[in-house]
Amino acid sequence: MLSAATPVSNLREFVEAARRRAEPMSFGTVGTAGIGRLAGEMFSQEARIPMLLVPYKGAALLNTDLLGGRLNYTIDPAYSHIPAVKVGTLKALAVTGSSRLPGLPDVPTFTEAGLPNFDARMWFGVFMPGGTPRDLVQRMSSEIAQGRAMPDVRSQLLAREFTPFVSTPEQFSALLCSDMERYARIFRSANIKPE
Repeated sequence: MLSAATPVSNLREFVEAARRRAEPMSFGTVGTAGIGRLAGEMFSQEARIPMLLVPYKGAALLNTDLLGGRLNYTIDPAYSHIPAVKVGTLKALAVTGSSRLPGLPDVPTFTEAGLPNFDARMWFGVFMPGGTPRDLVQRMSSEIAQGRAMPDVRSQLLAREFTPFVSTPEQFSALLCSDMERYARIFRSANIKPE
């Protein structure tokens, strides 16, 4: 997300502007070692642009500075910013994931916008203790899938721009392993220390 005052209209223009600047663009995130920071570092590496990290103690101050133009950009879940994008006080240049968001149908994915290796989807998962019997894991997975398919649950998820993209314990395990490996590389390359 960018302040509407930022003179770019798409991701490619933003990356080009960031590369031309004498000083790095300021990137806001809540905390110094969470998913927002990891997404910012991953974006900086993939786009090959420098970044000035500006950590905040909470989202309210970050959003105030972003709306006021005192912060160049953030990478944050879209649902909380859609109203500001729709009224024109923020710009959304791209969304993570494999498809556009229903609430921002004109905003391309990072792949469509020219950065195909960037994907920092936020996800939620249900964990069980190691050694839990397989039949219990499958039953829990089935119950969650049934709950997720309920019309009122689906409508609540869609209202928050959450699109389930993992459906089995095996898919979730593969996603978890892949993300752990990818984020471990970013932690090392950016020298991020746990908070």
